[in-house]
Amino acid sequence: MSKKGLPYQSLGFILANLLISIFQIKVNVDQEVLAMNGQSFPLQILSGSSFFIAIIITVLLADMVCEEYRQGIFKTALVHPIHRYQLVTAKLVGLVFIIAILIGFTVLISYIIGNLVFPWGDNILVQGSPLIVKGQSLQGFHGFSTTLLASLGFFLSVFGFSMIILFFAFVLENTTVTIGIGVALVLLTNLATDIKILKEYFVGSFMNILPSMIMTDLGLRAIMPKIVISILYVLVFYSLSMIYFSKKDVI
Repeated sequence: MSKKGLPYQSLGFILANLLISIFQIKVNVDQEVLAMNGQSFPLQILSGSSFFIAIIITVLLADMVCEEYRQGIFKTALVHPIHRYQLVTAKLVGLVFIIAILIGFTVLISYIIGNLVFPWGDNILVQGSPLIVKGQSLQGFHGFSTTLLASLGFFLSVFGFSMIILFFAFVLENTTVTIGIGVALVLLTNLATDIKILKEYFVGSFMNILPSMIMTDLGLRAIMPKIVISILYVLVFYSLSMIYFSKKDVI
C-alpha cells in the first residue's frame, strides 16, 4: 500500500467486506434472506467487521509511526520547541479520527446499500428474530439509536485494542514486525471467546462481543465493566507510550 492511498484502500476493504456479506446472505435459502432487512443490516455488518477494521488500523498505525521513525520525521519535529508528549497525543488524536471515520463509514454505507438491497422492515432483527429490549421490539428511531450505541461500544473496544498496537509501534520501530504482532493479536481475539480470562479482560475480545451485548436486554450492569476496561486499556497504553517515547533517544 502506498502511504497516500492507504485511507482510500482501507475504505475499499470495508466496502468489499460489506458486499461479500450481502452475497453470503443472498446465496442462503429464501427464509434466511427474508430474515434480513435494511435497518438491521448495519448491525449485522458492525458485529462482523472487527477483523477487517483491526487489521486496517494495525497497518495504518505501523505506517503512521514506524515509517515516521525511519524517515526521521520524529527527529525533525523534536528539533523544534515541541514536547514529546505532544507528538504522542497527536498520534492518539489521529487514531480517534481514523477509528471514527472507519466505523462511521461502515455504518453509513451499510444503511445506504442495505436499504437498496433489502426492504427497510418493521423492526430490528438479530439472527432473524426481532430484537426485544425491555419487552418491546425496536424500530424507527429506537432501532437507529441502538445502532449508534452499538457503534460507540465498538469504537471504545477498537480504541483500546489500537492503543496496544500504537505502543508496540513506538517500541519496535519496525513496520513489518508491528503488523505481525497486530495480526497475531487480531487472531487471538477469535480464541478469546473460548478462553474465559481472555473473554473477560482482553479488549480484543470486546470488539466481537460488546456490540452484540448492547443489542440485547442485558442492561448497563453487564456492559459497563467491559466499557470501563476498554477505557483503562486506552489510559494504560497511552501512558506507557508516553513514558517510553519520553525516554527514547530519537535525536
